[in-house]
Amino acid sequence: MMQESASPSGIPIDIWKRGGLLQKLKNYEYRPQQVAMFEAVCQSLSEGNHLIIEAGTGIGKTFAYLIPAIYYSIQTKKPVCISTNTINLQEQIVYKDIPTLQSILPERFTATLAKGRSNYICHRRLNRAMRYQTDIFEHATDIEELRRILSIAIRTDGDGSQQSLTFVPSDDVWTKICAETDNCAGRKCDDFPRCFYQKARAKLWTSNIIVVNHPLLVIDAIMRSQDDVNLLPDYSVLVVDEAHCMESVAQKHMGVSISNYQVGYLLNSICPESRMSSGRGGKKKGFLQFLSHAPAVRVSECKRLVDESRDSARSFFDDVLYWFENKTSENGRIKVANFVTDSLSPALSKLYFSLVELKTLIKKQSTGSLRSLQEGKSQEHQTELDAYIKRTSAFANSIGKFIRQEFRYDGSHHPVGSHHPVRERDKDSNNGVYWIDVAKIRRGRERITLQSAPLMVNNLIKEILLTDRIKTAVFTSATLSTSRQRTGLGSHHPVREEHTSSCSEPFVPQDKLREPVPSRLSGNGNGFKYIKETLGIPEGCKETILSSPFDYHKQVKLFITSNAPDPNDRPAFDESCVEMILNYLKMSSGRAFILFTSYDLMNSVHKRLYPALLEKGIPLYVQGKDLPRTKMLEEFRSNIGSCLMGADSFWQGVDVPGEALENIIITKLPFPVPSEPLVEARMEQMERDGVDSFKNFFLPVAILKLRQGFGRLIRTKTDKGIVVILDNRIVTKNYGKLFLQALPQCPVIIDETQGNPKSQIPNPKEDKI
Repeated sequence: MMQESASPSGIPIDIWKRGGLLQKLKNYEYRPQQVAMFEAVCQSLSEGNHLIIEAGTGIGKTFAYLIPAIYYSIQTKKPVCISTNTINLQEQIVYKDIPTLQSILPERFTATLAKGRSNYICHRRLNRAMRYQTDIFEHATDIEELRRILSIAIRTDGDGSQQSLTFVPSDDVWTKICAETDNCAGRKCDDFPRCFYQKARAKLWTSNIIVVNHPLLVIDAIMRSQDDVNLLPDYSVLVVDEAHCMESVAQKHMGVSISNYQVGYLLNSICPESRMSSGRGGKKKGFLQFLSHAPAVRVSECKRLVDESRDSARSFFDDVLYWFENKTSENGRIKVANFVTDSLSPALSKLYFSLVELKTLIKKQSTGSLRSLQEGKSQEHQTELDAYIKRTSAFANSIGKFIRQEFRYDGSHHPVGSHHPVRERDKDSNNGVYWIDVAKIRRGRERITLQSAPLMVNNLIKEILLTDRIKTAVFTSATLSTSRQRTGLGSHHPVREEHTSSCSEPFVPQDKLREPVPSRLSGNGNGFKYIKETLGIPEGCKETILSSPFDYHKQVKLFITSNAPDPNDRPAFDESCVEMILNYLKMSSGRAFILFTSYDLMNSVHKRLYPALLEKGIPLYVQGKDLPRTKMLEEFRSNIGSCLMGADSFWQGVDVPGEALENIIITKLPFPVPSEPLVEARMEQMERDGVDSFKNFFLPVAILKLRQGFGRLIRTKTDKGIVVILDNRIVTKNYGKLFLQALPQCPVIIDETQGNPKSQIPNPKEDKI
């Protein structure tokens, strides 16, 4: 074992070498790509610039950015924020990678997983729910859940989060006992000293590494921008892992979504309808019915206005549904303001003012003769009332803005939901997209949702996230580039050379690495053009592509069906799709993911495929039909030889190493759906700007998603299998070569037999990409 050496700043410069600290890890393998990424991150930290780094699967990118982040935080005494999209990666970082590094690094450091308020139990709300359990809950199962949660909450060894429970509580129970901003009394709360959320928040402020998810990162940025309030500690270094997901997350959380069910739930929580008031043990109570000490006249007026708002909500959403069914295109997009009369927000506004007046009267009473046992109860009711006041106001405000199309997303002012007035100069700069979504739910009822989102989030991200406060932002993923000249192992043009770091202390080892590493790519023209434009990443940032260490030549074969029907010929394609899938499943004895770009095609294929697989004894799991996503993956992993049909969420963030998965069947190239509101609006905007939407939007999106789907197959050096593309456009259209060039280099078989094993694929045309 070599003697560990260190730089003047305390970084162990031999950490990656044979005999270094990482050699203490079981099954550790030296990977030059991992070292190259480590050096790139160190350089960006040292120079104070941003970095885009595509790190192929198997590089070990979390260690490559975690180690520099840890030492940067220790040396500067400032936290580093690491954001991921999937729960799996968050848990891997917090519960596996961080403890591993804590066990081998000589320096002590701390790390915390940041969660939003609603992930924690609120002691005050839990106690209230227990006190009024038979009035609040109708079902015995809900009360049993409540008691189980209480037994966990009074323990001293838990963090009070939903994830720490031994079961998944129902939404109806959890929403009534979780910590929420609107329901928080802050330091006035008697339970503040033992508050689970406040304890977790205090821990964040003393941590070196803060791990968050993309939604919380975006929400924190929005709150900083709007109200100068922050959920996370001030950080100057940000690592965005799974960065390819950031645009869709930002669009969702910078937008607005309001449904008839949300409005109905709010109103019923304040005061239920009389027909709903017959629950177990008597009448089901809403909040107003607990205010026995409040002025009866004012309470009655509030109840009347709740009923009025409920009637207005029904009428309003009926009008919206009629407009959706008769006056809009199939995608439900709204291109004109005031498409229906806004009868709801005025009713909610009247309810809001009445609730405010009720709160004032209760507050006056509590300062007089009620300074005793009732004062605590009064204060608790005021806190609950505050929450209903804020939510009623928010709904009234948002519905009115939606109807008038007054949400502004141009990045020059406060984003969605803001109470800040729209400045005169901004009136022509609205790039928001508005649409209606209608979903059939139980008993034929419809969930009608008003949705709005920014068309582009680049300016918003630049304004609220990549501010001057952020010294270094690292954007990384296995798939960020769309057209590229690869570098490193497994590339088109392997370039291997002795590499000496040019980075300065304190973040980079000064001696020369003994093993050659893949050369890095800087300023790589168009490869990162799409991701930079969509995320607003400033020009001048460093750019690096590091290929996967996996040997795709030996581990993968790519089959392309050249003479299959064109996917746009739906009847012919759907019919042949089933036959092709069956043939390719024989090659791998099941063990397959079958990936779809739409639920419509997936359901059509499932209807025909299921009987054939049932006859052959091959288990088939289908997204949305059988089990929850996580449970379905567990079953698929353990049931070797099974197949899984999945749509959007199974193209990425799914990790099934080993023999359970040896075949990825991609039914169609994953182009965006032109009729989706945001896609349609993006096309229109590009056409107005004279930009080719197919070349600059459709192709980049589809290429990135295809690479994600391909990447589900090989997760370790011992994995093997085939990837099948049933979409013949990849060889019949000129743009097909762009897809092929973006995939890892592996043998390609142009299969004119559509996977028919009888032909044994005679004289396959094999080429390399």
